[in-house]
Amino acid sequence: MRISILTTAQVDASTAAQADRGGPIMGIAILGRIKARLKNNSAAVQEAGRQTQPCAISCKLETEIRYGKLRGWAYNVHNPGERLTVQLCRDGEVLQEVLSCRPRPDLAHVIPTPFDYGFAISLPVVDCRKSPAIFSLRVAEYPDAPVKNGVVTLAMCDKDSVVRGASDKQLTGRFINGWAVDAATGKGGRRLIVMIDDNFLAEVIANSPRKDIVKAGLGEINCGFRIKLPKSFYDGESHVVTVIDSVTKIILNNAGVKFSLADIKNGLEIERSRLAGEMYKSYLRHFKGKMA
Repeated sequence: MRISILTTAQVDASTAAQADRGGPIMGIAILGRIKARLKNNSAAVQEAGRQTQPCAISCKLETEIRYGKLRGWAYNVHNPGERLTVQLCRDGEVLQEVLSCRPRPDLAHVIPTPFDYGFAISLPVVDCRKSPAIFSLRVAEYPDAPVKNGVVTLAMCDKDSVVRGASDKQLTGRFINGWAVDAATGKGGRRLIVMIDDNFLAEVIANSPRKDIVKAGLGEINCGFRIKLPKSFYDGESHVVTVIDSVTKIILNNAGVKFSLADIKNGLEIERSRLAGEMYKSYLRHFKGKMA
């Protein structure tokens, strides 16, 4: 693109010369045409600059799921005032989209002021029993811009997974129970996301005692978790539980376990029986101690 730009001095000289030849009225008309030409040239220069300036989009998805959300940030390095739209896609279809405008003061060392370039997208839960579900993130305004960690894979737990675990099929009273360990070390302490009916319920650390897991040789004792069901689920309807490891995005075994009000009542009876048995054993130990 070739652009001709006149300086102010050139404009003044040209205007003066033409005004001398054609009088003041013609000089004013010529001056107006020259100013319009300068304005057009300036717009052309700005457009050429935009075309040649590389697009610099900083967009990153954090590796860990927190509170059922995929979190990250996105902003235009050359135009920080622009608000970008982040889309979550699967097989080319846009499932969700959000505006990157959430405050993230914890990222002051990464993103510019006012640090409100964060986004959070709800984690989609799909049936992964036959094959993993693969999602991708992209910036709607700049679909070709790279997104760091922009691919998310949800997969079922299997013998080759880096995390082993399961949610228990049987409720214990009003509680959902389960366990999770690192497959290589057998250690617990995994951060888990508990979903009911594809909605976030709780984030929990799997560090409660599970003697049955130790006896089975599956992991160390402190690898269990226990989540109390809200009363809103005591509605007589059937609900589905899914537990996901927050870092690896591995879905624990027994995903899709269903429970209903009857299961809750049955779980309560089992828990009462267990507690009654423990109280009876405690009474016997106490009584034997008295008799000794």
